[in-house]
Amino acid sequence: NNYFYDDKTNRSKMKKKLTRSDDKIIAGVCAGIAEYFGLDISLVRIGYILLSLIGVVFTGILAYIILWIIIPDKQWTINNKQLTNWKSIN
Repeated sequence: NNYFYDDKTNRSKMKKKLTRSDDKIIAGVCAGIAEYFGLDISLVRIGYILLSLIGVVFTGILAYIILWIIIPDKQWTINNKQLTNWKSIN
């Protein structure tokens, strides 16, 4: 899941973050968006393909690459959060 502890508030509260998914075909962008909004991964992928075909295909590819760069990888986010927690303890 995409829930992480927010150390600035109470640890019992969870904060939902948009991350790229491990269930990926190319970079996990569509799967990450589907997980974040609670949608079916296949529907998000099909929707992306349809929107890319309706518009200019290059725009869809460019948007995907930009999202790939902007949205952090789930594993990196978890590791970075663990490192931050470790530093605050020590």
